[in-house]
Amino acid sequence: GSYNTEDVVFPTHRTAISMDTRYQHNCAITDDGGVWCWGRNTNGQLGYGDQTDRNYPFEVTLPEGRYATEVSTGNEFSCAILDNASIACWGLNILGQLGDGTNTNYTTPTFVALEPATQVETMSSGASHSCAIISNGSILCWGRNNVGQLGINSTFDTNTPTWVQLPIGRSAMMVDAGTSHTCAVLDNGELYC
Repeated sequence: GSYNTEDVVFPTHRTAISMDTRYQHNCAITDDGGVWCWGRNTNGQLGYGDQTDRNYPFEVTLPEGRYATEVSTGNEFSCAILDNASIACWGLNILGQLGDGTNTNYTTPTFVALEPATQVETMSSGASHSCAIISNGSILCWGRNNVGQLGINSTFDTNTPTWVQLPIGRSAMMVDAGTSHTCAVLDNGELYC
């Protein structure tokens, strides 16, 4: 069969510089650091303060006038790394996916409960969990952990960022969260999952 494609339209003079898509919704960062999301919105994963699906991009109101440097989407939730190296997430939170210390869904961005002075470098979201690399090369993960995808030596879900037990003396260079697993590339080139 044939498929029709259309350009995703952003406001005049704005272009997308990065995006992430997963589980029926999409989020993009525009050249001014804005986050724009569209698609399914069952649990507020579009970040607009409601649960209405949208077939066009709509801008997320980020906390405290911040702008985004990276966006990551999971199953009915979304997260963004902000310009002050913090993380804000929104959407489904029944398994602690938003990392804010609650299990309450939020239809607008809420800050991940990071320790003071924690500087996030990059992150990745899986189906129901997220992991972030911080400035010292450590990894923090939160959310669903039913098969150990958080790497915290348990199978209990957690709604706050928890330290991953990396090999002694190693730091992470990259992290990628899959559906029910997580892998990281370490500073010695090893793949650690």
